[in-house]
Amino acid sequence: MPVHPVHPDPEELAAWQAGDLSGSGGDRIEAHVDSCADCAGVVAAVERGRAALAGLADHRGPPHLVISDYFLANGTTGIDVIGRLRGAFGEGLPAFLISGDTTRERMREAESSGLPLLHKPVSPMALRSMVNQLLRAVR
Repeated sequence: MPVHPVHPDPEELAAWQAGDLSGSGGDRIEAHVDSCADCAGVVAAVERGRAALAGLADHRGPPHLVISDYFLANGTTGIDVIGRLRGAFGEGLPAFLISGDTTRERMREAESSGLPLLHKPVSPMALRSMVNQLLRAVR
């Protein structure tokens, strides 16, 4: 993906979005995103992500289960997010991925991560089965 000369580098933007870039670098990117009409989607995704993480921080314990789409905003994957959540709440945090991408590459990546993967469209029965299986495993 070509980098627009005015836009921040995609890796910096992803680090800022994840909350891993602070100080003057974070301030510079935040100022850019606040003034850039092209970045409206990024701002919305960041705000939703920050609100979700803040909600988890206010919760009195880890989430019971994480269900994530494989592909998330700005090149982040559900594997990345689940890894961060497990780093914060423990490796035993039950989680799985959902994706419309049925390529072998995606299936290998999910398998390498150790995360179960359901393909869209997910039937209610398959969803219920996966949720029950993972929640039973942690009891």
